[in-house]
Amino acid sequence: MNRAPNNLVPLNRASSPGMGMKGSQAAQRSPKDRILHMEGIQKVYGTSVAVENTSLELFAGEILTLLGPSGCGKTTTLRLAIGLERATKGRIWFKDRLVDAPEDRVFVAPDKRDMGMVFQSYAIWPHMDVFGNVAYPLRVRRRKADEIRREVEKALDLVGLAGFENRPGTKLSGGQMQRVAVARGLVFGPDLLLMDEPFSNLDAKLRDQMRSELKLLQRRLGISVLFVTHDQSEALALSDRIAVMQSGRIEQSGDPKELYFYPQTPAVRDFLGRTLNFDGRIVARAHGNLTTVELAGGMICDVAGADHTNSSAIHSRCVASIRPEHVKVTPRGNDPLHATGYLAGDILTLLFIGDRYEASIRLSTGMVVTVFLPCDENWEEGQAVKLMLPSERLQLWKSEGAQ
Repeated sequence: MNRAPNNLVPLNRASSPGMGMKGSQAAQRSPKDRILHMEGIQKVYGTSVAVENTSLELFAGEILTLLGPSGCGKTTTLRLAIGLERATKGRIWFKDRLVDAPEDRVFVAPDKRDMGMVFQSYAIWPHMDVFGNVAYPLRVRRRKADEIRREVEKALDLVGLAGFENRPGTKLSGGQMQRVAVARGLVFGPDLLLMDEPFSNLDAKLRDQMRSELKLLQRRLGISVLFVTHDQSEALALSDRIAVMQSGRIEQSGDPKELYFYPQTPAVRDFLGRTLNFDGRIVARAHGNLTTVELAGGMICDVAGADHTNSSAIHSRCVASIRPEHVKVTPRGNDPLHATGYLAGDILTLLFIGDRYEASIRLSTGMVVTVFLPCDENWEEGQAVKLMLPSERLQLWKSEGAQ
């Protein structure tokens, strides 16, 4: 994991109900279980650095997702893994075989790496039927005709397309094309399947369905998957581990709950899910491992679990962050506007999204925040409310630029 400068790490670790053992189990895995190992990888195009000093490990039977905004280097990293791009520096191993090491003049072509690939565009050839599309990797490997027939039928059955062998590529729906692309990636029995934004062209309902199908299929086959997406919910739902990328580097990697509850850099904190960030200053340290913070506007709040070895000095500037789903919102009634212990505000807009309301609230400081409200209660636009910030859900950070 590439750590951020010390002035950007969180000052405490908020509690995480339900935090499992996946992270610790992954940390204890043996190198012999590695399917893919990338070490100190760099990729340069002219004067532009696409991937810089990136290292990662993918273990047998897991889904590792490269997550990040457009241009962060995640697709380039995936293309380096399969050999569609050659590294400028570093080394890549597939299982126990060195497949790319420019310093050692080693490069193994993609068709010799036995990795399956599902492209964002699916790359379904319109002049071929379903059988021809799925059979292509086997024909390239010069498999016998009876073996090709058997393996194609097996792969199509796996993805729910048995009987579609003769369907023209131009007569497929988006979901069917996606299934054909997955079948083609699996048909020759690879140990690793690489998927580059495979659901981005599907509508929301079909995207959710295909995520579930992929997860079930991956568990059934026990295959390792390197998955690329910019969709946070997709990464959280599918992954055993996530590597968040920013500007060509891995900011943080770990299991989904670890990254969601324990972000180690502002980039991870703000990209993975929604976060409310409040400027403030540290005013006291109390017994019971509490740090007292005064937020802009005068609210005093306690932050639980502060790590005093990394904490800033009294009166230093800080940022208190919290997930919107953890904010407690209640009607304000006749409470004074600047009472201690909560943030006062007024509801600007209410959006009903089925299981809850998404509410934009203007605070007395002028800041507008978005939080979630239960849909079984009565709320109105213009209503005066107060926002409580539970101490165990807050996370404390040094302000950027603070000494």
